[in-house]
Amino acid sequence: MNTKLTMLSLVVSAALAGCSSGTATGPGSAIGVITGFGSVYVNGVEYETGGASVDIDGQAGTENDLAVGQMVTLHGSINANGITGNATSISFADNVEGVVISTAIAADGTGSLDVMGQTVTVTAQTLFESGVTGINLINDIVNGNIVEVSGFSQGDGNITATYIEAKASSFSGQVMEVKGLVSALDTGAKTFQIGSLVVDYGSATMELGSRALANGLYVEAKTMSAISGSTMAASKVELESDGDMDIDVAEGEEIKIRGLITEVGADYIILNGQTVYFTGSVESEDGLALENLSTGMMVELEAYMSAAGQLMAMEVESEKEDDFSIRAHLQAVDMVNKTVTILGQTIHVDTNTMMRDERDEGITPVRYFNLDDLLANNWIKVKFYRDATRGLVATRLERDDDNSAAGAFKMEGLVEQVDATTFTIAGVVIDLSHYGTAAVGQELEVTGTYLNGVLVINSVVLNL
Repeated sequence: MNTKLTMLSLVVSAALAGCSSGTATGPGSAIGVITGFGSVYVNGVEYETGGASVDIDGQAGTENDLAVGQMVTLHGSINANGITGNATSISFADNVEGVVISTAIAADGTGSLDVMGQTVTVTAQTLFESGVTGINLINDIVNGNIVEVSGFSQGDGNITATYIEAKASSFSGQVMEVKGLVSALDTGAKTFQIGSLVVDYGSATMELGSRALANGLYVEAKTMSAISGSTMAASKVELESDGDMDIDVAEGEEIKIRGLITEVGADYIILNGQTVYFTGSVESEDGLALENLSTGMMVELEAYMSAAGQLMAMEVESEKEDDFSIRAHLQAVDMVNKTVTILGQTIHVDTNTMMRDERDEGITPVRYFNLDDLLANNWIKVKFYRDATRGLVATRLERDDDNSAAGAFKMEGLVEQVDATTFTIAGVVIDLSHYGTAAVGQELEVTGTYLNGVLVINSVVLNL
């Protein structure tokens, strides 16, 4: 629990379907996670994609090649309403695709993987997909499996995954690749490192344009040979993004970026590989200023490109914490107000809500899954937080196969209120006789049934 997902301060309510509207304010770019389709939703904006080009790892693709959870770079325009726009191009490039060297995944599906010398942090917010027999959950990943990873990366071998896909149970000659910043270059031995992976480029085709191989150069290394220990015999090394991780935007163009802060300087931060300067007036509904920011924070900001070629911060917001999670049968959907009702609680859904159809038992999941695909009594899982103005707001909503008993539910969350006989989690009032003593801020797991408005508790346990 306590996983996080950014909410743009501009978003108060948003339609989750339909085309763009309003007058475009001008060019706008985004670096962020895809949260939904039916158009493409990135960083709280619904981008119409009818005329957009799609690039998948340097090759022409289509919108069907994209997936919820993937980190993309998008160019286009944002309308005056701030929540719709038009994409002209969308590009996706995984951070690493290759063999798993070691795993450290806990029972709850969080932890880390070493994928070809890259330390991949797996959080409760990481989306996992698999078409490989026997690999159904992230916990099923073992050494030797082949996976693809997308997420927040600084190019130094540390990746916080937003999306992981199992590609194969073992290496069988497929292309494996890793992107990152060159370090520990040894021109005599013809080796360098990306993270802890040693790349032997002695027999590789070098496609660096006019650039010379050097420490700090952003490259992609590929191989079709098995990894030996922590060493890759590269078949190709090519320049990635002109050799640095900076996004290419025009002077005056605005950009929205969501990512992890990895460095805070006297007048700048580095956010998901982008250096953003704080030298002018920066708005924040959270009251954040540069001195409040620290490494490891996840934030979303708006910036523009100055005449000097620097990204200048305009607005910064911290993340909202999804302190609650409910698995239950859906009671109702309100398409007008964009809400779902479960366990008697109304939860708002907006353009930042990550939406996915997870059904796979004899049913083809809806690829462009959205609020209007939901039906009463669907089995869903919702992660959400409490907003002072809007009430309960979803960060993630998934529909799954229904193998549950009638009215069954599972709820996890922080105790919000305690009185003489009851405690409250996410607005659900529970008799203390089911647990004993509860304290505000405790994280509890509650299971039971909810039928015809009657709540029956089976168990309440403390989440450690």
